[in-house]
Amino acid sequence: MDNRRPEKRTIGTSVIHRMGQTPNQLFKLFHQNIRGLIGKTSELLCHLHQHLPHLLCFSEHHICQSEADFINIENYSIGAKNCRRKLEKGGVSIFIQSHLQFTTLNLDKYCVYQDIEVCTLKLDSTFSNTCTLVIYGSPICYFNTFIT
Repeated sequence: MDNRRPEKRTIGTSVIHRMGQTPNQLFKLFHQNIRGLIGKTSELLCHLHQHLPHLLCFSEHHICQSEADFINIENYSIGAKNCRRKLEKGGVSIFIQSHLQFTTLNLDKYCVYQDIEVCTLKLDSTFSNTCTLVIYGSPICYFNTFIT
């Protein structure tokens, strides 16, 4: 019996859930604490090319509000985002395959920069109205704010 642990991926966490009535209908989500998204999208897609997820979720994207809508990831559009307004770095975003229908849910009122940054979207119909949240708290966050 082989007791070795499975090899870990170094590019992030990929989560796959069975959804719907048929076993072939899979929902794929990818999350990465990207620590700066600009200049990394091509390499990221190379690693994921065989099993492109429906959603790409990023924390610490380091993108400001004015450049967020200009980030181009082939076959994806930005579905939800939260960018820091005063401080550098941080931020969370969700990119969704361009052919999928979704609704962005605005949770800006819950954001306290450096304590909790959040964005969310709801996939319409294809996956039974699934909601996805990306939540990030910086290492120096006030933990009680993050939890509540």
